[in-house]
Amino acid sequence: MNTLINQTQSIIHQKINEVLETYPHHPYQQIFAHPDHRQKLVAYVLNRIPSIYTSIDITSHEFALASPTAILVNAETTIHRGISQFLRGQFLQQEVPSIGDPSLKLDLVR
Repeated sequence: MNTLINQTQSIIHQKINEVLETYPHHPYQQIFAHPDHRQKLVAYVLNRIPSIYTSIDITSHEFALASPTAILVNAETTIHRGISQFLRGQFLQQEVPSIGDPSLKLDLVR
């Protein structure tokens, strides 16, 4: 029996983690450590890149997933663009904590 697997979302989560590691901790990594903001970035990227689906035989214990090359071609650029747009957006400008904000640890989830 075959089932269809969407590989795109897991690849994008991994790629966002890699891209965010190249940004300074404040404010970039802090903002996108918040689950709601991270989810908005994931949705932004997923809406702008092609998805990769793989059909696998779920009765078999061995299967190979397709190469994510098609996703990764534009994913990194799209992630950078999404980060930039979110930081320029009004909704985040009001939520960016300052470095010395004592409530920072309570507001952000790792």
